[in-house]
Amino acid sequence: MIEHYLGISAALGAALFFSLSRILVRLGLREGYVNQAHYTSVLLNNIFLWPAAAIYTYMCGQTPSVMSLAVFLAAGIFATGLGRLLTFTTLRTMTATESTPFVSVSPLFASIIAVALLGETATPRIIVGTVLVVGGLLGVSNLKEHVFRLSILTGLMASFFYSLGEALRKYGTTLTPNPPAGAALGALAALAFLPFYRSNASNHITRNKFFFMSGISTSAALLLVFVAYALTPLVIAVPLINTSPLFTIVLSLLIARKTENFKLQVIAGCLTVMLGILLIVM
Repeated sequence: MIEHYLGISAALGAALFFSLSRILVRLGLREGYVNQAHYTSVLLNNIFLWPAAAIYTYMCGQTPSVMSLAVFLAAGIFATGLGRLLTFTTLRTMTATESTPFVSVSPLFASIIAVALLGETATPRIIVGTVLVVGGLLGVSNLKEHVFRLSILTGLMASFFYSLGEALRKYGTTLTPNPPAGAALGALAALAFLPFYRSNASNHITRNKFFFMSGISTSAALLLVFVAYALTPLVIAVPLINTSPLFTIVLSLLIARKTENFKLQVIAGCLTVMLGILLIVM
């Protein structure tokens, strides 16, 4: 029972740090580029997570199997690599508050996959939840013109890749319960994307303090994600991790109120998406 509550706490902590990272990236864009944010974040993830993985493996003796290594690397390609890349790309034209619903619908994709490929039934609750999610997304998408809608597609693609990565992460933790190793291997896979952004990378990793702090925040979030998956069923951990829209709204009010969009339409869209997600995964 204690492990269950620790897993829930880890999932909520991951949501908090992911939200904080998104806001910090948005603040950093006033003096830098999205590519710099991605570059800095991936480097810092590897700097912080690999020592944590080495210490945990040495102290607990949980050496990852060959199969779990492959699974963790694949999860990193989808989530830490493609998912994060598309998330940062979305932040070019959206505020953190606006972009949050579109990169937080992984449970919706998971439900669609379950119905289409696993033969699960689309219950009335799932149908209602899906309608609410789509309605919330449409509510926010009407804020700007066509270019804004292209960013919405990018955000949804990010969520899809995250959903694939989450499933692989959970599977990897069942093979080898070593959360720091899973997070570190995911960060290692994301290094493959760095050559595409080197031209815009900062020469000094601390030049943009917001990107630097965002990298630390995502490192903590990734570690907590794997802790949550090691201790809690996926159907519980994923929706809790995807409560990040609520944290984003609160944190934005506290530290980024001058740059964020707090129109009633945005807030209502975020809350509607959250309600739909809760109905789907309950």
